[in-house]
Order: sequence, then C-alpha cells, then structure tokens
Amino acid sequence: MNPIPLPSWLVRRRDRDDCRRRTTRISCDQPRCNLGEIVDLSATGARVACSHYFRPVEGKPTTLTITPPRGQSLKIPCVVCWARKRGENWEAGLVFNGLTADHARVLGDYAVRINAGNRRARSA
Repeated sequence: MNPIPLPSWLVRRRDRDDCRRRTTRISCDQPRCNLGEIVDLSATGARVACSHYFRPVEGKPTTLTITPPRGQSLKIPCVVCWARKRGENWEAGLVFNGLTADHARVLGDYAVRINAGNRRARSA
C-alpha cells in the first residue's frame, strides 16, 4: 500500500540535525477530541493528553475522532505507538492507520485553522 502524498507544507525539510520525523508537527493548543485533548498534529499522527477514562496501551488500535469547525466529525483509525504517565494522567503518541486522501485534506484544513487561530489569539 502506497502512502498518500503529503501536502508540501507538511513535509519536513531536511535542514536540521534531528530529522527523525518526516512530517511537520503543528501545535494545537489542546482542542478536545474523543480521547482527551490534542497537543499536536501531523499528517502521520498526533500527540494526545488523555482524559481520565482513556488509558492508552502501546500497540493497541483505537480511533481518534475530531470535529472540525465545519463539517462532520472525522474518525481516523490509529494505533497507540507510545504512552507516558504525566502526573495523574497519560499522554499518548498516535500513528494514523489507513488515512484516506479526504481525511488528510480535512485534517490539514483543521490543523491550519487551529494554528491560525492560535496566532491571532497570541497577537491580541
């Protein structure tokens, strides 16, 4: 299965020493999702600060559900690739599994809107 082509703005440039990620991560200022709060997003995965009811288990398949400002909820199949205890809660790294081109487009639009909203809020 060929991975979907990534939008050019999401492809990480190889101009830094630490190039272990192939996509750019966008800080999200923790909008809500079904698993807790999204810390950051990329075209290939997400980092989530988990709510009390979701205990992430490495290797376990799950679904990340986000609700963009416009449109229907987006359900993205993913796998927990790491989980860390943070105080009383957990944080998890998710890798998207089977992301469609439509999902990638909606996810990219969602990340750009969140990022633009964060910049406006900080400059006010």
